[in-house]
Amino acid sequence: MAGATSPHLQIVDPLPVHEPVGDDELVARAQGDPESFAVLYRRYVNPIYRYCFHRLSSQMAAEDATSEIFMKAFTGIRGFRNERSFRSWLFAIAHNTVTDSYRASRPQELIEAAACMHDPDPSPEDRAVLAEGQRTVQALLSRVTPQQARILELRLAGLTGPEIAEVLDCSLAAVKIGQVRGYCRLREILAAEGMRP
Repeated sequence: MAGATSPHLQIVDPLPVHEPVGDDELVARAQGDPESFAVLYRRYVNPIYRYCFHRLSSQMAAEDATSEIFMKAFTGIRGFRNERSFRSWLFAIAHNTVTDSYRASRPQELIEAAACMHDPDPSPEDRAVLAEGQRTVQALLSRVTPQQARILELRLAGLTGPEIAEVLDCSLAAVKIGQVRGYCRLREILAAEGMRP
């Protein structure tokens, strides 16, 4: 999934390799100076895009969702309080935006038809390999409970257990139990299909 970046969202220069400023300081700057939000954008645009792409399976939908997420974060940054990390706050916005996107665009076709759909744009071989891996992950996650799938998707996006608990508004214990049960279920599925977990 590291290759799932959108060229359309790369509208600012990347961060230097060693950015010494922490999120708390950047948030404080952005609350007083809206132009400082660009540093937070650069820091999180690719992880947020990858999360959206993983959940929405479409470059265009992921780009739209990513733009909407950062617009919500930009307009809401003044109200942000350090009761949680900026990262978990941003991923909570992402989670809610993707969920709203699902609600707004209820699929008209059967979910099995989604496996046959493909991006009409020609793509290089590495994108094809990435897409196949994406379909495999989505197919596996569709066979665990929705809560377990959300936990595993957020874990794949790089969030920690406490951050996932904040995003999903549940206890850390619930996240740990959901993660363990989800992994156990995936192992059972893979073993039943003769694949190595």
